[in-house]
Amino acid sequence: MVRKPQKTVTRERLEAMISELERQEVRKLPPESELMQLLDVGRNTLRGAVGELEQEGRIERIQGKGTYISLRQDVLRFANWMAAETPSPDALPRVIEGFHAINPTTLIESVGLPYRNYLSGMQGLIRDHETPDVLLLTPYWLQQLHRAGVLRSLDDLVSPENVNRRYTNDIEACRDKDKLYALNWTLAPLVLYYNKHVMRQAGLDPERPPRTLEELEQTACYVQDNTDERTYGICLPFDPYEPNFMWLYVFLLSFEGGFTDAVGNIIIDGDRNRNALQWLRSLVARAGTPTRKTVHDTRILFSTDHVAFIIDGPYGRAFYRSIGNKEFGKDYGVHTVPVGTSNRSETVLLTHALAISNQCHHPDKAYKWIEYLTTNREVAEVYFGETGLVPAVRNVLHDRFFTEDEFAGTLIQQIETAGIGPVRHELFGPSLPFMMQVLSEIVLGERELDEGMTFLNSILEIIARSRSMLA
Repeated sequence: MVRKPQKTVTRERLEAMISELERQEVRKLPPESELMQLLDVGRNTLRGAVGELEQEGRIERIQGKGTYISLRQDVLRFANWMAAETPSPDALPRVIEGFHAINPTTLIESVGLPYRNYLSGMQGLIRDHETPDVLLLTPYWLQQLHRAGVLRSLDDLVSPENVNRRYTNDIEACRDKDKLYALNWTLAPLVLYYNKHVMRQAGLDPERPPRTLEELEQTACYVQDNTDERTYGICLPFDPYEPNFMWLYVFLLSFEGGFTDAVGNIIIDGDRNRNALQWLRSLVARAGTPTRKTVHDTRILFSTDHVAFIIDGPYGRAFYRSIGNKEFGKDYGVHTVPVGTSNRSETVLLTHALAISNQCHHPDKAYKWIEYLTTNREVAEVYFGETGLVPAVRNVLHDRFFTEDEFAGTLIQQIETAGIGPVRHELFGPSLPFMMQVLSEIVLGERELDEGMTFLNSILEIIARSRSMLA
């Protein structure tokens, strides 16, 4: 075992003493000579530890009176969507309370922005020079704000040990040109949800979800043909909201397609993607809902027993419980995405990352908040219980609490084959709304496949030329 430096040990003992004094509602620390005896250290070592805590604002020396526990609090504004979303408003206050108990001089102020309007809301705060200190971001938003120069590099704050405890995929989603701009708090792979009540109504075994795309098509069509007219085999989101593209992207991957190939060439109009779109078009025509739906719509239909299968992230667990009073295991189940021609379960890892803005005046304290959120086991358990999202740090994720939970266990299994998607490609973000619109129209039968792909290619060429001219 490696011994800790005496300075570190002294500081830890001093912090423990301060916490105990706070619990007893005592502000004044013992005199220096008494502290030396209590902590069994020399004067220089003690003064070094005291000096660090004073510099951080944890304690303050008042001339002629002694050393006191500081009452001054630094405020960190934390932008997030949980505080503004129905299923999970109670999780964050519990987490903040736990952080404040061990960091009493740092006050976390929650800035709740609805998920659907999060990026525009964040851009408004930035324009008004009110950028929050810590930001919760999806990979797409992370790239957008980083390229706009909003985010601070974390390289001088994050230890190599912290990085090594994470999956390579999720770390890469937070990097740009070898610099780290965020740490993922939670992992949210898209998985297959199946409604046991609907399957039972159709005469299917509710404990045997489809394991291949062929089985998914057969089962969804069987549900469509053997239930009432208000019940459907499958529902996919087709509104123009850009992140919903990832719900379709899962199927492109299952046909060995995607936005780019292994070396970064754009292949969106390739034969594999065309095969995926033709398959989706047939599936939706035979077993899908008749009109365009949002992710919110799909969740409502699923939780009210009108849809057998949907693709969704782990956040659905909290939604179904709060809106439809549905419980995992009894009312529905989850399974890895059915296997297609790639011969493995393909999906996208929708990480939720934590970044620090360039406007933050207390980056060290901001990083302590990030480290607490990402590495604390109690936080991970509380947050999973409230939202269904699992931690990104592997030693926490592979704790028995998660591995022995059937829902979390499926997510862990799916994470092993999940990719981060093409979020780092410079053309992906600008083309995302156009891809979602065109591919949705193709799948819904509103646009012919060849014409749609030709149009999409022209859009990509225009975006590439405009970016080249700007560069």
